[in-house]
Amino acid sequence: MASWFHYPAWLTRTGFNAPSPAAPELGAVEAVREAFAAWPKGEPYASILLVARNEEQYLFRTLQSLAALGQHWPWTLELVFVDNGSSDATTAIAEACGLVVHREERVGGAYARQMALEKAKGRFILSVDADTVYPPTWGLNMVEALEEQPDLACAYGMYRFLAEGNYSLWGLSLYRFLGDPVQSFRAVRREFINVLGCNMAFRRLDALRLGGFIPMDAEKPIPEGDHGDGRLVLRLSVFGRLQPWDDPTSTAWTSPRGLGQRGGLLRVTMRRLGREARRYWPKRRTIVIE
Repeated sequence: MASWFHYPAWLTRTGFNAPSPAAPELGAVEAVREAFAAWPKGEPYASILLVARNEEQYLFRTLQSLAALGQHWPWTLELVFVDNGSSDATTAIAEACGLVVHREERVGGAYARQMALEKAKGRFILSVDADTVYPPTWGLNMVEALEEQPDLACAYGMYRFLAEGNYSLWGLSLYRFLGDPVQSFRAVRREFINVLGCNMAFRRLDALRLGGFIPMDAEKPIPEGDHGDGRLVLRLSVFGRLQPWDDPTSTAWTSPRGLGQRGGLLRVTMRRLGREARRYWPKRRTIVIE
């Protein structure tokens, strides 16, 4: 349990736990650019989907962590980057790091991830977030499992929070530690809720057959905050199992900013407990006798 309340060695050593600068140093940018350029060339075996909208405060840190993957992967990788109408330095940072920037002007994570999926060429897809950092060998276990287990439709990793703003690592770690039993409970009947777009892997052709992050029968506009992850994972389950990977190499470290946007750690915790109770508490039925 003690490891829950400390950063792993790779995160401390690399400094990814520090805030990402909106204007990173030239030397650091060149290092990331060179790391991406050193990725093995050829037809990609796996594609990493990264979408961003106004992420200048977080993006460079994410790119630093992803660039290191090329040193450890035995297969060819590609990073598909889609900007979703940013008005800050997000695009400039991505281009400075050597990425080809695709642009999706329709605001909404699902639209951006759909474009990234359609641009991808790899057999397997890895989905990441622009405010999250990843271990040096991240994704390997999940792709290997998809390759070896035909009945596995989606593999997903866990997440932990980086201590930022007014949040302490201890408090954020305790929140995640206490949330583990909730995730285990949900996995019995509603496992797709546990899968997050910041840390999951699946087969590209499976997703395309289902319409991707935007259902083929979608008629209404998709809200800006909807990334389409849950819908896609639920539909992917028709092809097989969903399987978690709860090990350090498959754990992503993400910003806690979403907690602040939803009212803080305590309020989010209470809402989470109430929501889970409503999901499983027997509903009261009314019988009408005529």
